[in-house]
Amino acid sequence: MFELNDILNKEQYRLKLNFFYFFGTKLNLIWLIFCYLFFDVFINFCIFYAVGALLLFRFLFSETKINGLFYKVFLFNLLHNLMLKIRYKSNNRYKDTQ
Repeated sequence: MFELNDILNKEQYRLKLNFFYFFGTKLNLIWLIFCYLFFDVFINFCIFYAVGALLLFRFLFSETKINGLFYKVFLFNLLHNLMLKIRYKSNNRYKDTQ
């Protein structure tokens, strides 16, 4: 039979990722740029961006941990590639000095 821990471990990977992962997606960046370009008043920008981001998160964002797509979030990939380049260059400098 199934144990409770096995069921809970499988079910936690089916849950939708939290809001912080949504902030790093291309969909959110496109919405942010759209709101920035079309709203001149800062209050209108904040209201429409917040409401739109919540709606996009609720209805269009469906990434979970089960398929591993949370490692492919746009901004996280950019930061990861930047850190790899920095480490590569610093390792080459260190090797050149020895």
